[in-house]
Amino acid sequence: MRDAGGYVLEGGGKRLRPAMLLTTSRLLGYEGDLDITYAAVIEMIHTATLVHDDIIDHADVRRGRLTANNRWGNQLGVLLGDWLFIRSLEIALALGDQEVMQVLSRATVQMVEGEILGLELKGNAAIDRDQYLDIVRCKTAELFSACCTVPAHFFPAHRGLREPLASFGRN
Repeated sequence: MRDAGGYVLEGGGKRLRPAMLLTTSRLLGYEGDLDITYAAVIEMIHTATLVHDDIIDHADVRRGRLTANNRWGNQLGVLLGDWLFIRSLEIALALGDQEVMQVLSRATVQMVEGEILGLELKGNAAIDRDQYLDIVRCKTAELFSACCTVPAHFFPAHRGLREPLASFGRN
């Protein structure tokens, strides 16, 4: 698991989601380390979804490298995605912020629901714009929303910024 986890996490990518969380944190004036830990949690959640997506899509290559499922098989791929996701939640739980855990859980549920909706509508030429945007919102925008919202939880005084930041990330 360590080898496979290291392999997928070293696979590159833009790291845009953690960058959004860290940028929002800095804009709000946060100077501690919670943002770094939550940025890592977000990247692990995102990576877990990519590992699962590669299995669902029968992908052989991601970012110019063999996918985990191509290299180690679907069984290990599923377990790796699950491990990354559960490990990310374990790290977040250790920080003890139930409200942030709710934000992360809601975003993850939305991502799974978006994937299910996408599978349900796959190949359907009659999909309309609203259905497509709903899939994109669930699969992609909700995690960006969480990235922008989490730092507002570091400051009780920023409670009123949570929804505007969530909306910004979502859009």
